[in-house]
Amino acid sequence: MVDVMKPNTHCRFFSLEEVSENFDAPQSALQVLLLADDLNPAGVVQDHIRSIREGSKHTVTVVNSVNQVDPGRTGLDEFDVILIHYSIFLIFDSYLSTGWRELIKGFGGVVAVIHEDEYQKVDAFKSCYAELGVQALFSCLDNVRTLERVYGGDLMPHDTLFFSCLPGYIPAHLMVNTPPKTRDRPFDVVYRGRTLAPELGRLGQEKRLIGEFVQSVAPQSGLRCDISSDEHDRIYGEQWPVFLASGKAMLGVEGGSTIFDFDGQISTDVADYRAQHPGAQFEEIWQAVLRDHEGNIDFRTITPKFFEAIAAKTVLVLYPGNYNNLLVPDRHYIPLERDGSNWHDVATKLKDDEYLQAMADRTFNEIVCRPELQFDFYIDQIDRVLWTLARQLPTAKELRSRQHAHSLLLKNKKLATENQISCDEIARAKITRIGLETDLTSVTQQYAQARQEIQALESQLVQATQQNAQTRQEVQHLESQLAQVTQKNLHTRQEVQHLESQLTQATQQNEHTRQEIRNATSQISILNSQMHSGRFLLKQLVRVLHTKIK
Repeated sequence: MVDVMKPNTHCRFFSLEEVSENFDAPQSALQVLLLADDLNPAGVVQDHIRSIREGSKHTVTVVNSVNQVDPGRTGLDEFDVILIHYSIFLIFDSYLSTGWRELIKGFGGVVAVIHEDEYQKVDAFKSCYAELGVQALFSCLDNVRTLERVYGGDLMPHDTLFFSCLPGYIPAHLMVNTPPKTRDRPFDVVYRGRTLAPELGRLGQEKRLIGEFVQSVAPQSGLRCDISSDEHDRIYGEQWPVFLASGKAMLGVEGGSTIFDFDGQISTDVADYRAQHPGAQFEEIWQAVLRDHEGNIDFRTITPKFFEAIAAKTVLVLYPGNYNNLLVPDRHYIPLERDGSNWHDVATKLKDDEYLQAMADRTFNEIVCRPELQFDFYIDQIDRVLWTLARQLPTAKELRSRQHAHSLLLKNKKLATENQISCDEIARAKITRIGLETDLTSVTQQYAQARQEIQALESQLVQATQQNAQTRQEVQHLESQLAQVTQKNLHTRQEVQHLESQLTQATQQNEHTRQEIRNATSQISILNSQMHSGRFLLKQLVRVLHTKIK
């Protein structure tokens, strides 16, 4: 058994499979207070809470701190362990009130937390864990290395233990279902996705993108679909397994996030950008705000809905991924490339009922029965950790005292840092003041010089104004002369127009006279011709007469 009370960075972080090697199995039942939202509508949350309550070797009492805001006279003396479920978003008072927090701080037993979706407000959660004296954290982060990157540092005491788990496991009731055959299902593809916040990175957008793509191409391939990423179309409770069994296949992508927002600044920056750019879409926001943060921690994991689909013998159509090394492409799921380039092959397989039934049966047989994927395995490991911590209860109380001391130390360091910053700021302010006084003297001298220049310019302005008045009088006199000339010019223009009219008339008359002259000339020419012909005839006649006389 590991000595969990000795701070040792090499044995703070465990995979769940390592627990049985390092922590003892319970020899008797502990009294466990499970703080959980047992009214949450999601089936996976209900399965998780129910499996702990019914599957633990310890005696588990569930209290909903969301509804029971005031713990009242809730007695903690009868409990050995407080286990806070991931359905209690404990950094918010609406999930865990101040009364509950004070009660937990004063608790003398083991405090442990099951946490999921731990990629936002990371530092706030870590500070809260330290304040509450959490001794064990069961995380859904996919491996020990990621655990160390996220939960390392000084915000939490080095005594706290961390365990890498899956976000969900296979409850016993899923293994006894008798789902319908593939050929008897009304839809070829079913899916309920979600539009996630931009600050979860590109991975978060895949939940929406895969649904939008298949919904756009499936009808042309003759496939019947029930696909939506609208929040209003979400399905919960008893309707969820019915929905899964209605489809021959279900779409899916890995859960997780490719951006971790430790101090909340990324979310603030995204909110500010969206306020300044209403209607901005993901790609624009990513380029402007998120590009430098993408991949700061790349966390991807299989999610409970995959196990539910496998248990329902609904074939998975997934983007290629790791899936915690559990699912093999073309054996346990049909891979769909992110660019959709192999859609024709996917659509062909979705129309082959025999192919789908064989994959559904094979995946069920190879995945559902694996011991490490059962809730029984998961709960057994939690039982071991809680038992081991509780056995060392006196040391556990000492550990919680150290944790509270560590929390106070962090606060004191923060105050000291702020005080040092204040002193430094005062010193810088004094230096700045001396500099400003020197600058003020220089500016005053410059102001006096500028004032003299302004007075000189004002004197020049008075002279220029007087000159301008004299020039204005001259301009007015010239304007008067111009008006007279303009009037004379107007009269002259009228006379010119009159003469031009007379000239036009004369020109027209001259043209008429010229035409008459041309006509007369033509007539004279004709008469001349006629006279010439008469003269010629007369000469001929004279010759004839002369001849006859002879």
